[in-house]
Amino acid sequence: MHLKINETDYFTNYAGSNLSYEKSYKQFGLDPHKLILAFQKARIEVRTIIDLGCARGLTIEDLRDFGFEAFGVELFESELAKASTEIRPFIDQMDMRDISQLPKNSFDVAYINSTMYLSEKEIKKFLKDLRKPIQKGIYLMNPYTDEPETIPDDKHRVTLKSKKWWLKLLKKNGWIYVRGTDFYFFKKVSK
Repeated sequence: MHLKINETDYFTNYAGSNLSYEKSYKQFGLDPHKLILAFQKARIEVRTIIDLGCARGLTIEDLRDFGFEAFGVELFESELAKASTEIRPFIDQMDMRDISQLPKNSFDVAYINSTMYLSEKEIKKFLKDLRKPIQKGIYLMNPYTDEPETIPDDKHRVTLKSKKWWLKLLKKNGWIYVRGTDFYFFKKVSK
């Protein structure tokens, strides 16, 4: 397994932002309105969402507040322990690289904020494995190195690739970018 992250350092200086996880989420976290717009542009109806690498579940809480059936998986037990008592029942401890263990068509959409911490080999397998449990689409948060949102000081980041590299890899694995969305939303297509 490649993921070698110092949990305390990572969540104290979240993704190299010099902010704690909570402060970073409040400043840069998910805007459910934009996600709903992405679903509309992709012409898909979404009921179930899984957050892969959900930390303490702040995204899950926001998505549930918007009426989605949101769930999550998190590798680090220390983050699971910080989840609110209302959200904790919706989070399992699991390494997102084990996504293929989930039943077929378990969720409509996956929200993923951690692909850049995987090696190239792990990313290629992960994107292929996502096709089994995810029915309609995936949202990748900031995977590109040539985007202004990328934080170059993130010392935990493993894979630094261009948008062109990601788009090609995603397309090869049956995920097509939905143009006109603020999000990095990719719709599942037949291979």
